[in-house]
Amino acid sequence: MDAEILRINNVLHRSGTLAVHDFYLTLSPLIALIKQSLSMRFVLFLLSICLISPLPLRAADNASVNVAVAANFAKPLRDIASEFTQLTGVDVVITVSSSGTLFAQIQHGAGFDVFLSADRSRPQALVDAQLVHKDNLVNYALGRLAFVYTNEKNASYASHSEISSAQFSKIFESVMSVTNAKLAIANPKLAPYGVAAEQVLASMHTRQLHHQSQDQTQTEQKPTSAMFTKVKGKNVLQTYQFFTTGSVSGALVAHSLTLESEKKGAAENSVLVPSTYYSPIVQSLIINSKSAAQLVPNVFDYTGETEIPLNKESAESLNGISSSHLFVQYLLSQSVQNRLPEWGYLPAVAAP
Repeated sequence: MDAEILRINNVLHRSGTLAVHDFYLTLSPLIALIKQSLSMRFVLFLLSICLISPLPLRAADNASVNVAVAANFAKPLRDIASEFTQLTGVDVVITVSSSGTLFAQIQHGAGFDVFLSADRSRPQALVDAQLVHKDNLVNYALGRLAFVYTNEKNASYASHSEISSAQFSKIFESVMSVTNAKLAIANPKLAPYGVAAEQVLASMHTRQLHHQSQDQTQTEQKPTSAMFTKVKGKNVLQTYQFFTTGSVSGALVAHSLTLESEKKGAAENSVLVPSTYYSPIVQSLIINSKSAAQLVPNVFDYTGETEIPLNKESAESLNGISSSHLFVQYLLSQSVQNRLPEWGYLPAVAAP
């Protein structure tokens, strides 16, 4: 205000209108009071808008959650994230790649809030390196391996059925013993499902050698594993794409991928690999923080006979919980865990 008066004074002195100048000095306190009153009214107007406008239901930090997920769990995560956003209003930003690639990115400072790996070893390594708090490591699902193939003469088994070791060996040998057969697996250096696939092949090789040694009259034959070519994908999703594009005769992939393909109407043969052929695929996550996460009590688990959605009455339970913690709570909730078989997984509680 003083600067404005000085500017007007200079103009008036230059113009010689001293009378007008004296008149302005007389009214200047009144002008200042009016401007101050208008400013205060504007502030009160803004405050009234803030008070009467209802705020949406949000987590404590009202931020989006950046989630890095192994390729096998990408589809279930998108469904779960959509439900979570509808319940809480918190957006979920998803990055999909192999567990090994995402693990390396986090080691180099990638700003993911949550990392959903296809194994437990990589999240555990982040804890061991003291990059993540030890209480921020939890199991979220148990993966299952499937063999998808094109050989129609072995299509007598129901799709996605659980079969015996002898039945699986028969199918696998029949499919992979044809000329120029190719088998797709995920790269075991990057993808845990690739490790499981290698375990299956090693188990098949051992069983074949055992059977040949018991039958001394059988002419010497090469094991089936030596008759086909392996094609490796950088993650389990690319591995499955090798099969769907007709590049390979069969593929060892996540059961969840074959289930999703069936829902879309794809005609393919798929059976579950017997669990005795590979180690359990325990899928774990970490919340990327050196501070302990708030995961209990789980605000999404209700004690009543029926579950109720979040609303004004239950909004108080969100106070003080960050978006990333809230998201993991939802993933671990009874409602989501009970539906994991729909996506081709077993609940985390089934993990050893």
